[in-house]
Amino acid sequence: MVDVATLRTLLATVPAEFVSARNDLAKSLRADGDRDGAEAVKALRRLGVADWALNVAAGEQADAAAAFADAAVDVLDAQEEAMAGRGGGDLRGRMKTLRARSAELVDAAVAVAQRHGQRGTGSSSIDVGTRLSEIAANRAAVDLLRDGLLGAADPGVADPFGVVGAGRPEPARGKEPARGKAPSARKKPAPASSEERPAADVVDRAELERRRAERQERADAERASKAAAAALTTAEAALSKARAVAAKAATRVAEAEARLAELAAARDEAEAALAAADEAHRDAVEEAERAQERLSR
Repeated sequence: MVDVATLRTLLATVPAEFVSARNDLAKSLRADGDRDGAEAVKALRRLGVADWALNVAAGEQADAAAAFADAAVDVLDAQEEAMAGRGGGDLRGRMKTLRARSAELVDAAVAVAQRHGQRGTGSSSIDVGTRLSEIAANRAAVDLLRDGLLGAADPGVADPFGVVGAGRPEPARGKEPARGKAPSARKKPAPASSEERPAADVVDRAELERRRAERQERADAERASKAAAAALTTAEAALSKARAVAAKAATRVAEAEARLAELAAARDEAEAALAAADEAHRDAVEEAERAQERLSR
């Protein structure tokens, strides 16, 4: 199979130069003994301007392509959840995000087309936007665009602005039908040859699945990280509040202890005064008794 980097470069080739570049690559692969890879590359069809420009934009602005792909997957997930009766979350909000990310990628692709002098069908913002809407509705197409590989496999979404359409074979070059003989509308098409079948195996599907699984694992890890960060923030806030309550309680305890000490000191003073008063009272009683004895003599 052809490595992804080589395939991405080929699919980012200007449409007018694609056939020549494709044939050169197939010839090189065949010379290296990779006959299967050469046949798979030879079966690739020239992309329309819209798909080509989107591939180039995805390569030049990977973040914009990834943002669009993530938004499209979010919408598809929400739609499936809604159809399964699980609510679907904020579908309207996800659609709004998808429109914003689509607009960014459309601008990038149109800029690519203009920079390379591509005009006509498939190059306008309306054409690219229409194509991007079709891609957004198909998970396989979304994954291909994320990697800049539109045209490497047939996701089941035909390009209305393509030269021959994604995954459709170019007309076979051969003898023209005899004049006066129109081809029969009922005639069944012959089985596609290896050169005419859609290039569904030009890139290892296991590699695409591996990349998709890695992205999903990354997304799951990011969600788990965000959830853990949110939980940590909540715990830290609770801890901070608890510390504030504890500090306030400690202050009140210290104040209470100080007041208790004051009360204890006042009690000691009162007890001392009481003892002194008792002693003075006893002395006075004794003195009164002695005075009474003197008077009685």
